[in-house]
Amino acid sequence: MRGNEASGGDPSGRARRRAATARFVAYARAHAWSFVAGAGLLLATNGLQTAIPWFLKDAIEAVRTHASRDALATAVGLLVAASLVQAVVRTLSRTVIYRAGREIEARLRGDLFAHLSRLSPSFYDRWRTGDIMSRATNDTSDVRMFLGAGFLQVVNTFFTYGTTVGMMLWLNPRLTLYAMVPYPVLLYVFNRLSKRMHDQSVAAQTELASLSSQIQESLSGVLLVKAYGREAHEAGAFERANRRYMEASLALGLTEGIAFPVVGAVGGMGTAILLALGGREVISGRITLGEFVAFNSYLGMLLWPTIGLGWILNVLERGLAAMGRLEELFEQEPAIVDSMEPLEVSSLSGELELRGLTFAYRPVAGASPRTVLDGISAHLPKGSVCAVVGGTGSGKSTLVHLLARLYEVGEGQIFIDGHDVTRIPLATLRRSIAFVPQDNVLFGVSLGENIAYGLAEMDWERVRWAASVSRLEKDMAEFPQGFDTVVGERGVMLSGGQRQRTCIARALTREAPIVVIDDALSSVDTGTEEEILAGLKRWLAGRTALVISHRISTVKWADVIWVLDGGKLVEQGSHRQLIARGGLYARMAERQALSEALEGELEAA
Repeated sequence: MRGNEASGGDPSGRARRRAATARFVAYARAHAWSFVAGAGLLLATNGLQTAIPWFLKDAIEAVRTHASRDALATAVGLLVAASLVQAVVRTLSRTVIYRAGREIEARLRGDLFAHLSRLSPSFYDRWRTGDIMSRATNDTSDVRMFLGAGFLQVVNTFFTYGTTVGMMLWLNPRLTLYAMVPYPVLLYVFNRLSKRMHDQSVAAQTELASLSSQIQESLSGVLLVKAYGREAHEAGAFERANRRYMEASLALGLTEGIAFPVVGAVGGMGTAILLALGGREVISGRITLGEFVAFNSYLGMLLWPTIGLGWILNVLERGLAAMGRLEELFEQEPAIVDSMEPLEVSSLSGELELRGLTFAYRPVAGASPRTVLDGISAHLPKGSVCAVVGGTGSGKSTLVHLLARLYEVGEGQIFIDGHDVTRIPLATLRRSIAFVPQDNVLFGVSLGENIAYGLAEMDWERVRWAASVSRLEKDMAEFPQGFDTVVGERGVMLSGGQRQRTCIARALTREAPIVVIDDALSSVDTGTEEEILAGLKRWLAGRTALVISHRISTVKWADVIWVLDGGKLVEQGSHRQLIARGGLYARMAERQALSEALEGELEAA
């Protein structure tokens, strides 16, 4: 899924590439001294490398002319010293540059995660989790290769060509020109391959992201897959995604496969020219044997940098493609931010008012808007408990999501303590709401850490109290390590009721004036529900609460009940008042009473 979160805009690929280049130049600039130092060390490395054939030439000439032993020893000693120092300096250059690349990768991932954390749920409604994960891992690694190994090889190749060709020209300009004849062919081929490799790199990375999404979705829903016997279907979907990635990678590999032989052929042609023409130069006496050996060594030094140009081109194009894909994430702007004119509010007490509240979920491309709330107006005094009931899709959860500004209010307004919710600082708003979502979100850490998630510091006394109120403590015997028991990814080690009670306990640890409980008792039995409600009623005293439930038994004690139907507020009042009216709420209560009675008879039978 593409698009700016707030506006839906999609800048052109060229504009995104410019923006991506500017962004990552800024990352590189923060490590400018590391790159400068690395480049300096590479220059020294290449200087020493070009000195080695020269010292080899001197050693050969000393042997050929029967020079003194001192001359030979000096040449050999300098050759050995240059080789050893070059190895040390080359290692230092790689260490400095690779470290800078790793640090940039770490900072990039950190900045990306922080940016993703600021984006609102509407962004995640439209983007696949596997795609985001692929960009945050694979693409950042490609950028690191671009700025680390890619930078090193580009600079090394530049210096190698500069110093080596310079020495070749110094030894024999005419022979140098002959040896370099095939290289314009190389430049032409690389120019033709560059755009193809970039497009194929983007395609391969896109298919890898799709494959990652397929794996993530299949594994996260493994219980559903097995329950419906859809293993073969998921395996087929994976195979298709895997094959698309394989084909995209093979296309890229084929282009790379063309590049490497061309480079090798160019190097071989240069060597053949040198042997043919250089040999005649030695025979004719225009150059010495030592000069010929040195010249051949210099040409050989160009071979690996030349062959490496294919790899460098691949790294550069993959890096540029990765930058563009990461820029797609960075250009997403949060749909929900603090107002340009925020109120100076540091705390809230909990009086709520809705005025003509209307909301439609933003559609995906080509879909029609789906109105969920339609013109709702209501008032809830501070310290009141309000139950929200209604059929599936009536807008109950959407209402509380708008209260916490997880989604932006469409038409109408929400007021807390007389303040427009859009002007209340987000930090103050979120700090003032204890939220138990309908989806039981748990992390793969200990039970205690999950309960204390909303606390700045661990408070074991409060954790134990919250577990007691949520009736989680009665199951502690099932946890071998008590609160230190790791619950597994998404709380897989817990039952549905235990997950719900853990989420309730998490909300209980917060001293928030507003409490939102979104159908959080649906998986607990009636007896446990009554025990939890007894504790909740004491804790909710003085707090404003919105309790969503499909069970009438859960909400009948509330001060006021809002009944939603088709996104409209069709009834409101106490349980007794609504039953007396004989409307939608009364019919819901009657159906549930009949259902419970029937279940009781079946159990008795």
